[in-house]
Amino acid sequence: DIIERAETRRLTHYFAVDMGGRVTKPILFEKVQKPMARLGAPDSTAMRTAVQLSTKYLGAIEELYEHRNWIAGGSYSLADIAAVAQISVLDYVDLIEWDRYPVLRRWYARVKSRRAMEAILADRIDGVPPPRHYSNVDF
Repeated sequence: DIIERAETRRLTHYFAVDMGGRVTKPILFEKVQKPMARLGAPDSTAMRTAVQLSTKYLGAIEELYEHRNWIAGGSYSLADIAAVAQISVLDYVDLIEWDRYPVLRRWYARVKSRRAMEAILADRIDGVPPPRHYSNVDF
């Protein structure tokens, strides 16, 4: 319905643009791009700020999914895809304390079990191995 479509657009922007720009982009730069380009050690202040800010977004997914079938409503949507794109990056660099987010973990496991995620979970960044649980759907 129109309300769910509007919610999907709102949440897609929130995760893809807001979380992507404020959390995922700085973390990728500091943990992956900067070392690969030999631009020095990661900036601990930038990392700490991004990780602390990530709790806002991780908590938002928990709150949304706890009361809905998917994060924007009754159906899997672009909002779930936008959110999982950010979560997958944070998971790949092992920056999510999964024990703190049981609802997020259920949502992420559900998304990871979708066929479209198989190729994404198989991707690797040379020189940056993911944690052991990364490819495991039932982590």
